[in-house]
Amino acid sequence: MTREIDNSRIQRKSSKRTHPEVDKQLKELFASDYGTYSIKAITRKLHEWLAEHPPFTVNDSPSESTIRDRKKEYENNLARGVDDEDKKDRSDLWVHTPDQNPDDVRAILDVLAEVIERTKGRTKSFTKAEAKWIAHLHAIGVGLKAWAIYLLAREYLLHPNTDQKLALDMMLAAGSKYPVHPDDGKLIA
Repeated sequence: MTREIDNSRIQRKSSKRTHPEVDKQLKELFASDYGTYSIKAITRKLHEWLAEHPPFTVNDSPSESTIRDRKKEYENNLARGVDDEDKKDRSDLWVHTPDQNPDDVRAILDVLAEVIERTKGRTKSFTKAEAKWIAHLHAIGVGLKAWAIYLLAREYLLHPNTDQKLALDMMLAAGSKYPVHPDDGKLIA
């Protein structure tokens, strides 16, 4: 005995595109201090902006899950030095060259090996900016493990605001007293 499914009763999520102006405002929120806020707070701020800018309405807002995905994409692009999906450039990837400091190269390769292992190969390279921060953080000798150096380097790249960088500096000044949670490797703020 087979059951027939009434497809007319299945509701499918409509895939609507976000208006470019709404997308632009969302990116501005990510780039501002609101970028450090929760997705709900960003959504509320976007709804306020939509209400103040006719002909837009709250219905023009992407869902919270879409905002979460776009924020993650924005942060990843920022860390890689890319501000727009269309401007991705593989020439910014770090590659080992003989003229580089061998200690820096060894530190970067050690961190890269850890990152490849922890991300199960999803991350296989660094940008030049990431590599520079990794080498710098290793060189200042705060005794951080490879994964912690990677996370901290990304934090420095993700936070262009001086106050946020000062907070990271204060954490380092405290003397590497577990800036990364020992169980999950997440930075402790």
